[in-house]
Amino acid sequence: MALSTSVPTTASRSMHRGAQRQPAGLSSPPQHRLYFLPEPQGTDRSARSSAVPRREPELRLDAGSAHTPTMTLKNAALLALIGTILMTALLLWTFVFTFLDVLRGVVPAVMLFQSFIYAFGSFSVALFFYVFHRAQ
Repeated sequence: MALSTSVPTTASRSMHRGAQRQPAGLSSPPQHRLYFLPEPQGTDRSARSSAVPRREPELRLDAGSAHTPTMTLKNAALLALIGTILMTALLLWTFVFTFLDVLRGVVPAVMLFQSFIYAFGSFSVALFFYVFHRAQ
């Protein structure tokens, strides 16, 4: 049995490493390529271009239909406010139970500080969304 003495290149090593990281059953995303068809035999390019106007790619300036028209900034602020109020209620509930567990001696007091920081942060974001919703 002969051993191969060739050293793999950087590209082949990186491809090999990438293949190892990919979960089983998943394939890589499709690669999209732009292909140009060959010109038909016997056609004049100048005659064809004068018959059909050439369209260049352009950006759409009208973005009014790009998003759902019912989702206004005020509705988005209200939705964010509702979600943040629910998260604040959950984190305050957790803070209360952590406080009771610290009093019972079940958890260390450091956990109370962490729970307070989470509840206070969530409350301040909810307050921000409330003020933002009122300003709209």
